[in-house]
Amino acid sequence: MSESLGDSTLSRVGFGWTAERLGNATLFWVSHEMAALALDAALDVPEWSPSELITPTGLACFAKPLPGPKPRTFDLPGGRTWQGNPPVWAIAWLPAPGGGTMIQLLGRLGDFPPGFAAVDGPLVEILSILIRPESDLDATLSPEARMSASLLMAMSVLMDTPTVAERRTIDSRTGKAPGAEHRPRTQHPDRHVTLVDLRPVRTVVTDHDEGGGHKLTVRFMVRGHWTHQAHGPKRGLRKLIFIAPYLKGPAGAPLQASEKVMVWRR
Repeated sequence: MSESLGDSTLSRVGFGWTAERLGNATLFWVSHEMAALALDAALDVPEWSPSELITPTGLACFAKPLPGPKPRTFDLPGGRTWQGNPPVWAIAWLPAPGGGTMIQLLGRLGDFPPGFAAVDGPLVEILSILIRPESDLDATLSPEARMSASLLMAMSVLMDTPTVAERRTIDSRTGKAPGAEHRPRTQHPDRHVTLVDLRPVRTVVTDHDEGGGHKLTVRFMVRGHWTHQAHGPKRGLRKLIFIAPYLKGPAGAPLQASEKVMVWRR
């Protein structure tokens, strides 16, 4: 099961208690292309597996925002309310007290009305969801909870797949590789940020469709898909992996483009 924590609860068990714990989170900066692929892959991610999260506690910020969940009513100081659908600029996750995983969708303070929240940083919580250890991505979860868990699962697998993601670590103070400063400094792993970008798309050059046998006249994107890869002793274990999308068609043929709109719904 999941719980969507109401705004009145956040000061008690939401951002207040997670902010301190997120001080030791692994930090990621995710490119727009990588985030878009993760959101697309999240639409049919087959399972929720906390053991496969790229790190138990993390904060991933997006170069460009993702579309927000459905419009919600937020409480403002003085008994006022505001209904809005702010975009998602970051996602945070960490183990929850008592078991499970807390997932938080975070927006930018400037996307909210003045006086929305008294916070020191630029991020503010949009939605906080608790995924219980026994949860699965089924109808018992709300659409927002399923999509949040699916996005986090997809991001973790994709970021940990070398054929899909390109990762490099920088010092958040200098923007350079750790240890590249002119003057040696004490290393602070908590100040390091992992930049995650999408590797160049693989191209399969062919004039014919293997499935139907008809001749191809355009190039088009073949959507990525999920599978379970056998590994371990006698290949008896299964690991969730993502086969990256690729471009297919004759060399030099026009590219068939399509417009896709992403929503927080499964």
